[in-house]
Order: sequence, then structure tokens, then C-alpha cells
Amino acid sequence: MTAELEANSITKMQYDICYKEAKNSYKVFGFTNIRKFWYAAGRSICMFFFSFILMYVTFFINEKEVKRIATVCAFLFMGISTYFIIWSFWWRQDFPKLAYFIAIGVVSLLSTIMSYFILGHSNKILIYLSNIHKLTDFLISDVREKYVDKKKNKDYTIDVVDVLDSLDK
Repeated sequence: MTAELEANSITKMQYDICYKEAKNSYKVFGFTNIRKFWYAAGRSICMFFFSFILMYVTFFINEKEVKRIATVCAFLFMGISTYFIIWSFWWRQDFPKLAYFIAIGVVSLLSTIMSYFILGHSNKILIYLSNIHKLTDFLISDVREKYVDKKKNKDYTIDVVDVLDSLDK
């Protein structure tokens, strides 16, 4: 086609039209080449499969709040990845504006719920750590001073150190 343009057998306008048609005929789902299409779709498909794995793992979590957090995360990841998979295969150039607004609203709502559960769970962890700290202080300090005989104080200290050393780190 370029040779015909140089030989003046076709006009510049005809060349531009043929070039645009040829370029559009090689598009893959609106992307200029297959590499760009798989780059856009591949990440979303991968995230979609990992959300399935996360959802499967939630069946084996026993603690109620952690299970709820993992489930919300799985649904959030699945929703986002589904959105981008559909966007990758969408035959038009872009989604309608309403679809963007709905997706932003859903993702915002799920993110807020997930953040609430995560913060609530981390607060409980801090309470548990505080309780463990109080219990440890009582066992190490108060029990020795109030309840252990002075003659057995050395044996008590050795036993406490052995127990503390045996804890998982």
C-alpha cells in the first residue's frame, strides 16, 4: 500500500482510510494487539482465581470475625476482578457512565464494611494482648511476693523462666 502511495496510484486520503481499516481489523477486543489485551485481562483473571482460592480457604477458618473479614475480601476481590474482566472483553471502547458510578459505589461500600471488620478485629487483638500482659504481670510479680514462700522463691523463679522460655516466639 505504501508503494502505491509513492507511485501516486492512490491518494493520501485513500491511503489513510485503508490504513485505519487495516489497523482496526487487527484489534483484539478493542486493544491494538494481543499482548496489550492479555496484559489487561491476565491480571484480572489471576485476581479472579485468587479470590476463589480465598473464598475456599474461608471454609476452614474457625474464628468468626476472621472468617467474615476473609469472606468480604474475597467478594471484594471477585467483584473488582469481574468488573475488569468484563471491561477487557467489552466490544465497545468504554463502559457507560452509569456502570462506573455503580461500580464505584459497590466497591466503596464493600471497602468500608471490610475496613470496619478489620478494625474491629484488630481492636479485639489489642484487648487480648492487654489481658495477657495483665495476667503475666500478676503471675510473675504478685504471685511471687504474696503467695510464694521465701524459701521456695528461687525454685519459683527458675520455673517461671523455664515456662517463659518454652513459649512460642
